Amino acid sequence: MILRFLCLNRPCSFRTFLSIPSLYSPSFPITKKKISSFLRFYVKIFFVGFFIFPLSLLGRESSHGDYYYQQGNYLAAQIEYERSLRFYRQSARERRKIQAKASLAMMRQGNFSRSTDILGSSRDFSHLYLGIFSSLRSGKISIAQKHYDQAFSSSKLSKFQKDETSLLMGSIYLENRDYKSVWKHYSKLQKDTKNERVRKKTGRLLTDLKEYESIPKKNLWIAGLLSAILPGTGQVYAEHYTDGIIAFLINTVLIGSAAGFIVLESSGGKPPVGSSILSIIGFTFYVANITGAVQAARRRNYYQERNFHQKLRNQHFNIDYVERVTGLSFGSPH
Repeated sequence: MILRFLCLNRPCSFRTFLSIPSLYSPSFPITKKKISSFLRFYVKIFFVGFFIFPLSLLGRESSHGDYYYQQGNYLAAQIEYERSLRFYRQSARERRKIQAKASLAMMRQGNFSRSTDILGSSRDFSHLYLGIFSSLRSGKISIAQKHYDQAFSSSKLSKFQKDETSLLMGSIYLENRDYKSVWKHYSKLQKDTKNERVRKKTGRLLTDLKEYESIPKKNLWIAGLLSAILPGTGQVYAEHYTDGIIAFLINTVLIGSAAGFIVLESSGGKPPVGSSILSIIGFTFYVANITGAVQAARRRNYYQERNFHQKLRNQHFNIDYVERVTGLSFGSPH
C-alpha cells in the first residue's frame, strides 16, 4: 500500500521504487513529467531515510550483550550494550534498562567508577540502586549518599524498594568500620521493614556481626611494652616477624657499639664523642622500635577488621545479590 501510494497508485515493484529518475538527458528536453518523476524520487528517499530506516533500528536492543553477559564475557557484553546505546534507537525505558546492564557488566570487570558514570541521572530504582553500590565500591561516598537521598524522596519507588536501598546503604558504616552504627542501623531496619527478604537479610547480617567481638586483636600497649623490654619482641607479638628480627639486630648492634665506645673512650681518657653519637642514634632507633611495635599491632588489627569486612561484603553485598534486587533479566544463553 505504501509503495502504491508513493508510485501514485500505478503498479510498482520495490526495484522500480528505488530506481533513480534522470532529470536531464541530451536527447530529450526537460518536461513536466520528468520533473514530477524527479520530485517523486526524492519523496521516496525522504520516506526511506526518515521512516523506514529508523524503524528498522527499533527493537535491535541488547540481545547480543545479554548473550555475552550470560557467557561470562563481560567486556564483550559491555561493548555490545554501549554499541546499542550509541547506534540504535530505543524507547526511554529500554534505554535505561540497557544502561543498567552496561553498568553491571562494568562492575563485573571491577570498573566501578565508570559504571557509575554510565547510569546518568535517571531516578529509576535500578539506576539509583546500582549507583549506590558502585559509588560505595569506588569510594565515592558523597555520590552514594546523593543517590540514597534521591531514592527516599522519590514517589516512584515502593516501600519495599526503599527498604532494599536502606539495606544496601547501611554498608557505608562497614566501609568506615563503624560497627556500632552498623548494628544500630540494621536492628532498626529489621524492626521497621515489612519486606520479608530484607528482614531475613538483616537477620543474617546481624548474626554475622556478632563475630566481630571474637576477632583476635593485638593490644597496642602490650606490643609497645614488649619492645621496650627487648627490642623486636613487640613486632613478633604483632606477627610482624621480619620487622621484629630487623629491629632486634639493629638495636643490638647500636647498643653494643655504643657500650664498646664508652669502654674504649673511658679507658683511653678521651672525650666521649663517638659514644655520645652512637648513643643518640641508638636511642633514636630504640624509640622507633617501640613506636614501630605499636604501629605493627595497629596494622594487624586493621588487617583482621578488613578481612571481616570483606567477608561480610562478599556474603551480603556482592554483585550477584545486587543483580537479583534490580530485577534485570538477561535471558538465557544460546
